[in-house]
Amino acid sequence: MSTTSIMISDLICQNESTIQFDKEFVSGDFTIADIDFQNCNFGIMNLKIKKTEPILRKIHIVFSVDCSGSMSDTCEDGKIKMDHIIHTLINMIVYFAEHPELNISISVFAFDGSIYNIIVNEEVKEENLEKLIQSVKKIRPKGVTSIELALVNSSEYIETYLTNNSETYVSHILMTDGDATQGKKLSSELIELASPLISNIFIGFGIDHNAYLLKDLSSHGENKYYFVDALEKAGFVYGEILHSIIYRVLENTTISVINGLIYDWKTNTWVDKIEVGDLLSENKKIFQVLSNKPNEFSCLVQTRHCASKEAFEFSIQNNELNEFVDLIEYKYRQRTQQLLYEVNTHNFNIYKSYDYNCQEKYKNLQQTSNFLKEKMKDLLNEMKNIEEEQNSTFSKCEKSGVLKLLCDDIYICLRTFETKHSAIYSCARQISQGAQRSYSATYTPKLYNNNDFGNPILTRSYAANFDYLDENINNNNNDLFPELPDFGINSVNSLYLKKPQSASNNNLTDIDDYEVSDQTDNPYSTLSVLSLMRSCSANIDDNKLFK
Repeated sequence: MSTTSIMISDLICQNESTIQFDKEFVSGDFTIADIDFQNCNFGIMNLKIKKTEPILRKIHIVFSVDCSGSMSDTCEDGKIKMDHIIHTLINMIVYFAEHPELNISISVFAFDGSIYNIIVNEEVKEENLEKLIQSVKKIRPKGVTSIELALVNSSEYIETYLTNNSETYVSHILMTDGDATQGKKLSSELIELASPLISNIFIGFGIDHNAYLLKDLSSHGENKYYFVDALEKAGFVYGEILHSIIYRVLENTTISVINGLIYDWKTNTWVDKIEVGDLLSENKKIFQVLSNKPNEFSCLVQTRHCASKEAFEFSIQNNELNEFVDLIEYKYRQRTQQLLYEVNTHNFNIYKSYDYNCQEKYKNLQQTSNFLKEKMKDLLNEMKNIEEEQNSTFSKCEKSGVLKLLCDDIYICLRTFETKHSAIYSCARQISQGAQRSYSATYTPKLYNNNDFGNPILTRSYAANFDYLDENINNNNNDLFPELPDFGINSVNSLYLKKPQSASNNNLTDIDDYEVSDQTDNPYSTLSVLSLMRSCSANIDDNKLFK
């Protein structure tokens, strides 16, 4: 029951915000930690937000754009990285100018080893559109990368700005294609420099950025991390981010459960309360739940309206008259999310390993890798079989698309597993599935001509200037983890294992013909977010993503 003047019926689709339980008891596939799942029913909680117009509140977006030398690298389409970033920024500015009712102002700072004030606190209007576009076009790639400098500059600027504009909603977007090469480099040091006053959004462009650093930076407060797998797709990611800023309806949302547990994908645990954060117009969020008393199960949603700041709460209860249903897709979603967490943890544990006992370390990592690889293969094949059954039973419009997206998650992680890019992709797919985002990384680098996924080549994804070549590895078989040059306080020994001459027993020929979804197949997409993604990607050949 609401305790304020906010009308729940104005914001929540109550007939679509429901609880459903599966007709079977939970199996051993759901076992996590020491929870007793005996006689528990698996279920889902549906939370649907009504379609609303953007809240007319002043918005200020601060962009910190990496303009270091690596931004001059050429992409597959022949353009350099900076061309794509400038193109995306211009599309966003044009969109703001075409929608003056949004009342958006921007600041754009470029950074390498210095800070360049490109645009400072300019309201975007038709009258100054050409001036703003020409300013953005002046950004040129050069120099090193000081993420410390970018964070300090944005934090100081935002603090000053909010002092004079306390009613404005401010968001900071930092993009980088590499790693910190100047100044502070450890995430534990850089986290302290990010502004705690607002939401910081960190975007990693391309497969050479430091995913470990950006993931750590995004783990605090309302911060977020996005991965752009191909620079040509930058507009899609920026479009989704803009949608999350413009179409915010509710904030500081939490969900508590009574007579059961709810799954927290960030920690891979079953808990009695989770933090959800912002809820957007047209959002349909689905959460997995467990209960041994399904008829007495309920969820309490506590939240705050973005404009009025009024706090209120409401309950979603399981109706005793509700029939138990078949939730096979969401049981597979649960298994997939648990496995994504395991794979992502394994990939990041490799990075966090500093002092190796070579033989023992190799043995443990190899055993875990083999176990996870087989587990991913088995789950993918199992879900593919179920999907094929659905294809023969349902038309495309009748299918939810959930199972296909889960297959994509596992396929992408399996395809990049045991490579130096594995952590970037497992992290991206875990976050996009858990946060139920519209955009998911699908472009994977061509690793070997024969699709060899035999023994791992596990390396730190750094932009440091040294080659990852077999001849750099000590040929002594007992020296599996050679010492590498010291690259400073943010460097660790990388783990290198040679690619075998033949690994035919370990390749992925059984899924070589797999095709990932296009963007319109994503069950978490809405018309409004797809529209904004198109706007930010205008004039880019997007026929494969938007058909």
